[in-house]
Amino acid sequence: CGFEGGRVVRRTFYSLTDAGLHRLDIGVLRLSFSATRAWDGQWTVVIYSVPEERRELRDALRDSLRWWGVGLLAPGTWVSACPLRPEMEQSWREMGVWDHVDVFRSGYVGSGDLPAMVTRVFPEVPALAAGYREYIAQSELVLHRLEASRLEDRACFAIRLENLWGFYAIAGEDPVLPPDLLP
Repeated sequence: CGFEGGRVVRRTFYSLTDAGLHRLDIGVLRLSFSATRAWDGQWTVVIYSVPEERRELRDALRDSLRWWGVGLLAPGTWVSACPLRPEMEQSWREMGVWDHVDVFRSGYVGSGDLPAMVTRVFPEVPALAAGYREYIAQSELVLHRLEASRLEDRACFAIRLENLWGFYAIAGEDPVLPPDLLP
């Protein structure tokens, strides 16, 4: 699951396993498509066709696509504003699905308008925006609390961990769209 626990005398501790550290590194990389970087107007289009007898592989690929912030455009066709990363390809190779995947870079020239398409493909964006706003408001309250008192290291660590987890819970669902595509 990515972390392990243990006890030393009467204290419990937790640490990340190598797999957990790798997943964290990949998560940071996934979120590193900078909001300040100009979008080139190109979409990464991922089309797959995994045989029915490999349904578990198809489900795993769908989960991976969601985790990488790729949105469902149509059955078997997914899109992202981010270029294909080598880590994405590597993960799909390790899963054994790479031979069932085709990837293209393309501009949108559809009959509908681009904002409507983005809303359809990434319906979670408004809820994410609300989640970020709530996170910021809660973080400001915590900051005021920290500025008003002197806490022990353990209490500061607990607050920092809770704050980081709150951010990751939202950011982990973020498709990391460039500002041009946000409502």
